Order: sequence, then structure tokens, then C-alpha cells
Amino acid sequence: IQDRHDKIICDPWAGIGTILATAQETTKATKAIAIVQNEADFELGKALVTSADWHIGEPIDLLSSQVPDLDLVVSIPPFGTKSDRTLVVRVLDGKAIELRDDLGNLILAASAARLSREGIGLYVVTPSFFFSSRSVLRHFSEIGLGIEGALALPPGSFAPYTNIQSYLVIVRKRAVDRMFVGQLSTDAKTNLQVISNL
Repeated sequence: IQDRHDKIICDPWAGIGTILATAQETTKATKAIAIVQNEADFELGKALVTSADWHIGEPIDLLSSQVPDLDLVVSIPPFGTKSDRTLVVRVLDGKAIELRDDLGNLILAASAARLSREGIGLYVVTPSFFFSSRSVLRHFSEIGLGIEGALALPPGSFAPYTNIQSYLVIVRKRAVDRMFVGQLSTDAKTNLQVISNL
């Protein structure tokens, strides 16, 4: 995102806002929207990342009602959190469909649907995003989304909290014919080469 000049960016699962703050600093975005579900993150985030516009509540509801078109979404949605919610989205022919999935994947789909035409979404996901039979990914072409790239993150990226395999996916609001697949490592030089190949 270093060479992008995004105006409106968002993290729909912002925690205390560290990822959003980094993205805002990198892109020089004029507006940063942070969405959190709990009061503790809301209060601490507002104190730490004062440049962001903080919202507290259900991310899916806030994304559909209070968020404008987004130039950039950066997020680590919750891993494996079951949800009985459905996400209603419009498909390309104008009909509405209901998506059911884990909460993190529903948040991903809801925020990616808010991307502007040239917008980009950067999300950290688990393997279930690709392989689950109920994954929102199965409906991406219907709702006008595509995965431009999937980069496997180094093992232990989120240790000690979890050792689950994770991927950085790059989402665009358009159909994508080919998905770039790569493996990131702990070596910055190698990672820069992978990104340049993308």
C-alpha cells in the first residue's frame, strides 16, 4: 500500500487500532474508520489512535449503515468465531442473497462490498476461508469481488495467541481471472521480491 494515496480507509475489527494507524500513516489517508465491538477497545483505541473515527457496535450493521465507500480495508477479522448471523448482499443481477459463515468471513465480505471501484482489501484469514463449503468466497464472483493474491504468512506469525496457519489475501471489487499465490517469510528482502512479483 506504500504507493497508494487512499482517502478513506477502514479496519472493521480494529482492536486498539494499531494496523489502521500504520495504514493511515503509510497511505496518508485523510479519513480512518475504526470499528470495534467492546467498550475497552473503544476507549483505549480512541486514546491511542486519535486520528481515527471510532465506532462501537456490530461491525456488519455499522458497515451497512454508517460507512461510505472505502479506498482501503485492512483487517485481521476474528478467527473461527461461529455466528448465527446472515449477511444480505446484492449480486450483480440486482437480486439479494444471504451469506452464512463464521463471523470473520462475514465481516470480510461486508467490508469488501464497501470498497470503491479501485479499492483494495487486505485481510488475514485462516485456511477455512478457502476450503469451507459455506465460505463467503464461494459467492465472490456473484457479488463482484475477486481475490488478487493469497500470501501464506510465516509459521508462528500470531504466536503465542495461536499457531494456526494464516494467509494475507488481497481483495478487489471486480472479477479477477488469476490469483497470485506466494509464501512470505521472516526475511524482509525475500518478502519484497514476492511482493514485486505480485
